[in-house]
Amino acid sequence: MVTKELRKMRKDLHQCPHCGDPMPEGWTKEACPPCHKVGVLASTSWRWKLSRQIFDHYGWRCYCCGERHPFFLTLDHVEGKGNIHRKEVRKMGSNDWYKWVIENDFPEGFRTACYSCNLGAARNKGVCPHKEEEI
Repeated sequence: MVTKELRKMRKDLHQCPHCGDPMPEGWTKEACPPCHKVGVLASTSWRWKLSRQIFDHYGWRCYCCGERHPFFLTLDHVEGKGNIHRKEVRKMGSNDWYKWVIENDFPEGFRTACYSCNLGAARNKGVCPHKEEEI
């Protein structure tokens, strides 16, 4: 989870306060370019506001491959069956899913994944193909 203390420590180390990547030389914004873009989008888009809260809690990096670009990240059910769970909590639209997670105080059983690892695991009986390559 990204806490205020962690953000301050990262800032002192010239790292992005969200994802922890090194800040580009001469970059004067508060966050690295990809996270800054999410911040700009969050100022105008409800979905990105929710995404920022989700990734601040579960992390800004894919659990499997380490992908960090916010545009590629999503929330993953650790035990699978996310489609069934999302249908149970989704009422009006896709944003209801992230709202549910936030309103339920970021429950355990979720992690950050990139879309590739999330889909790969869904199509491969819950195991990302990257993990199979390691065996």
